[in-house]
Amino acid sequence: MTKKVRPKIDKNIKRDKILYLHGFMSGANSMTVDRLDLKYGYCFEFVVPKLNGDIDHSINIVNNIIAQEKPRMIIGSSLGGFYALVCDSGDIPVLVVNPCVNPYVHMQQYLNKTLEYHCKRRDGETSYRLTQDVLEHFKKYDVVSAIKSKREHLWALLSTNDEVLGTTHLDLFKKIREEEEVEGSKKVSFSTAHFGHRAFPWGISPISDVIYNILWDN
Repeated sequence: MTKKVRPKIDKNIKRDKILYLHGFMSGANSMTVDRLDLKYGYCFEFVVPKLNGDIDHSINIVNNIIAQEKPRMIIGSSLGGFYALVCDSGDIPVLVVNPCVNPYVHMQQYLNKTLEYHCKRRDGETSYRLTQDVLEHFKKYDVVSAIKSKREHLWALLSTNDEVLGTTHLDLFKKIREEEEVEGSKKVSFSTAHFGHRAFPWGISPISDVIYNILWDN
């Protein structure tokens, strides 16, 4: 097997930014970010903020980065996909991968538990505890309206084999697509794959293909 070599980056050349929003209990050191950086790092700098289950705190971080860095694209996975949907992205292209479309319901299972992060975090934190007060804040965000308002700049990659979220994301996007057909409005763009919930390893290739189509084929 040929070993993948990270492309040499000329630090004198300013690269456009891609903002990547990781999932719940993940971090900037995830294998997904590493592999996407391996493929696209020669032309894009990946900005990966440290997020957690506190949506108000996390969205504030994300919106500040968008305003300051003006990324070329935003990618959000799982809970990061929810953040990508409800953040102030404007006309920046947004790709969501297996987004958690109803965090208030799905994250009940983690309530008041001390959870270990899936990867080593750059902030040194090793665990997180989700409280009911923090979870309640998800109720004020309308993900359906967010999807419809972003449809001109939104793409979704949804697994049909998601062992964590099931078909919740696919069902929602299909429902919105059906409503759009009745209304005669522009249809939201989504495609399906069969790689499971986490992008690494089998989801990297389809994600890379969608990134290429968004940034160079449109």
